[in-house]
Amino acid sequence: VQNLSLENNKYKFTKANEIFNQYTYEALEFLSLGVFIDINLNVVDANKTEITLEVRRKIGTFNHSHEITKANEHLSKVFDCIAKLTSKSIDEIETLKAPKSVIVPTTITKKDERPLSKKSVLVIASILISSAIIINRNTKPTSSTTISSATTSSATAPPSAPALTQQQLERIETEKAKVAYKEREDKTIKATNITALYEENEVKADEIFKGNTFFVEGIVTDIKKDILDDIYVILEGNEMFRDVQCYFNDKNTAAQLEKGMRVTFQGKCDGLMMNVQMKNCVLVDNLSTLKKGKK
Repeated sequence: VQNLSLENNKYKFTKANEIFNQYTYEALEFLSLGVFIDINLNVVDANKTEITLEVRRKIGTFNHSHEITKANEHLSKVFDCIAKLTSKSIDEIETLKAPKSVIVPTTITKKDERPLSKKSVLVIASILISSAIIINRNTKPTSSTTISSATTSSATAPPSAPALTQQQLERIETEKAKVAYKEREDKTIKATNITALYEENEVKADEIFKGNTFFVEGIVTDIKKDILDDIYVILEGNEMFRDVQCYFNDKNTAAQLEKGMRVTFQGKCDGLMMNVQMKNCVLVDNLSTLKKGKK
């Protein structure tokens, strides 16, 4: 999946989310800003992986039928690339990655073996053609030349594109909301999931999360202060004594929170210390709220 460009350089690798096994490519289209293609991998068992593709248009074409046709073309091409790459060995893929050498063609000049008389005829013919061109340039312009000049002088600039309608503007805003939702979804993890990963293997979880900034969504179980008077909110985790502890400095917002609320914090993971620690957090909209805006 990370080597699609080797089979079809139309698809440019954009980003990867190794946590969720998600990969994004982009491709340009004629008279369009192009599309993003999201590839999601879900391991079913040791011999089977489920692949899901999603085509997201950067800006809508305002023609639903055209969008569907183009999306189907992308799906077909991407699956074809994946099928070809899956059948190749690691050595064959490495060969595709290697830079290709450029072969410069050698030009061989063939000696002109024609008799002298034939060469002379060609030279004379060339002189006659050149003379004809010179004579033609010195003659007065014909009426057809005059008409052509008049036509050229009367040409006007093409009309400017019409302004977008309200429906088109709303469609653009909807597409932007969809892109924003997808980007947020890629960077959001549930509090129950992150605590389960830390419980399973703290070392591996630290490699994935510690030091990174992302979004955590969960149910509020407590709003407290520590011994240094710093505010934090506890989000319910997967284990009885393992939750997510989100520190943030907005006293007014903290005063409005209640137990049982579903909230989302953006913050930087600081590893595990009884609870999963999230520092410098900011309260943001839940994915469900963004999804309404996407529609």
